[in-house]
Amino acid sequence: MAFLIFSCNTTKIDQEEKFINDILFSIIMDNPDIFTSNCKLLNKMSNRFIPPSINYENDSTFIESIKEFIDEEEMDDLLRQKRNIEKYEFISKQFKNKYEIISEAKIDSLRNRTNTDKNLDYWTEFQNEIGCLQIFSRPIISADKKTVIIRYMGLSGPHAAGGFIIIFQQHNGNWTAKEEIESWVG
Repeated sequence: MAFLIFSCNTTKIDQEEKFINDILFSIIMDNPDIFTSNCKLLNKMSNRFIPPSINYENDSTFIESIKEFIDEEEMDDLLRQKRNIEKYEFISKQFKNKYEIISEAKIDSLRNRTNTDKNLDYWTEFQNEIGCLQIFSRPIISADKKTVIIRYMGLSGPHAAGGFIIIFQQHNGNWTAKEEIESWVG
């Protein structure tokens, strides 16, 4: 009985992961001016490497900034999605044609190696091994599947990083950027 319950939950997670991957891939393909293909892609959707953002926490500022795009009845589900800490992996075969995919383990290994060997500089090694990295957090998706909020970061050095929280909407089968909630450069 426990196997059956686990199997059903795994299938639901796999379906949700595929759905999220499909939406992100479509958004990336429809917006080549926003998402570059010359940067590598972190294999997991994660907030781990993305600096904190006041607008992506459970606060009224974030809710106020999306109200014109999301129905009030959906807010509870959107807050649940924001709090969902599960990390979804990119489906490699789908994204591999556009990006070289880098694992979190490779980033951790680089960090550990430079922490252990004080003769190595993390950012020099990052530039040599990775160059440029793109990271997505798990997107927030409206109930009608026509509005998606994405948190994104591009990183190539200690003072060469930037990111945004942006709302995309689907019209006539294409995803377009409707509003930038927040952007930053570091």
